Amino acid sequence: MKALQICNKSPYPAKEGGPIAMNAITQLLQKQGYEVKILAVNTPKYTVSAEDVDAEYQQKTAIEWVWVDNRVNLCSAAVSLLKNSSYHVARFKSKQFAEKIREILSKETFDLVILETVYLSVYIDVIRKYFARKLILRAHNVEHLIWERIAKNTSFGLKKLYLSILARQLKIFEKSVISQYDEIWCISAQDMQWFENQHKDNLVKLLPFGIKSEQIPNKPIHYQCNNLFFLGSMDWYPNQEGIVWFLDTVWNTLHQKYPDLTFKIAGRNIPSHWKQFDYRGVEIAGEVKNAADFLEENGVLVVPLWSGSGVRIKIIEAMAAGKVVITTTIGLEGINAIDKEHILLADTVNEFVDAVAFCLQQPEQCQVIAENARRFILENHSF
Repeated sequence: MKALQICNKSPYPAKEGGPIAMNAITQLLQKQGYEVKILAVNTPKYTVSAEDVDAEYQQKTAIEWVWVDNRVNLCSAAVSLLKNSSYHVARFKSKQFAEKIREILSKETFDLVILETVYLSVYIDVIRKYFARKLILRAHNVEHLIWERIAKNTSFGLKKLYLSILARQLKIFEKSVISQYDEIWCISAQDMQWFENQHKDNLVKLLPFGIKSEQIPNKPIHYQCNNLFFLGSMDWYPNQEGIVWFLDTVWNTLHQKYPDLTFKIAGRNIPSHWKQFDYRGVEIAGEVKNAADFLEENGVLVVPLWSGSGVRIKIIEAMAAGKVVITTTIGLEGINAIDKEHILLADTVNEFVDAVAFCLQQPEQCQVIAENARRFILENHSF
């Protein structure tokens, strides 16, 4: 059996949530006996070359990349606005990428074609010219929902209006292409419910993100709140939005109450002007070489998310590492963990302050939460 996995980012090396989730699908298919061929988009924000990928992975996946310049272009954005079409989707259109799909499908026969994210649905027409078997959408998010939430959280003005239009156009596109897939594999139960409500004829499945058991540390957990930290890709707008909110509304109160407490921010593509942030006790660490080591070295993970969808891979990885995580209701979507049993929930400034106080003042209870968190991932998100 053969599968063609078409990705909006290279799934290897897996540097952030999306590629990690895509790589999990690759490994799952291979475990089920599939021969997997990968075709991935390279963009200005996320570029991978053959030198970045070990020989064994290249041999197992025959991975190829095509450059797609999806940077924001004001003229193209204006054209999409006038045509009332989704600019989010238009940015992934590429004649070169379509030609590469045609070339692969003309030469090889596949049992499955999997499109990772709805943005790649712009290639359904060329795929169907050469492929008549099962076409699958791996839905990492309900994409328009992210932008609806971003628009909702934006102050009144032209930016809010434009973001609302973008969200509406993306929703129209997302709903229109669903019926063209044979199956949809959703990463969270919340997303699955939305997709099921759109087209009842689709076979919609819940396929949560899973971690290989050997990747889950098998050693005692020693809880400590030596600091707060965040780890995530900063070219994803909801991460930027959440961290700026936390710094502007929560951090000063925390620092006044706990002057020795520090907050370390790490991740890819951190905006350059963040280096000039003047928040006492805050360290901008930038991209880290080893995420697992970074998780182990730091204390309590803070994920103040207001605009996400799908599931937060870094939360699952942190829980698997035995870390206490403080996040919002939106941040917890797709993870059926319970507040104060596996995780700490906070949706207001005061709730974040109280959650941090709990971490500092109740180490015995936090030790239990950390142990429960790892057990929860083993039981619900193992590979």
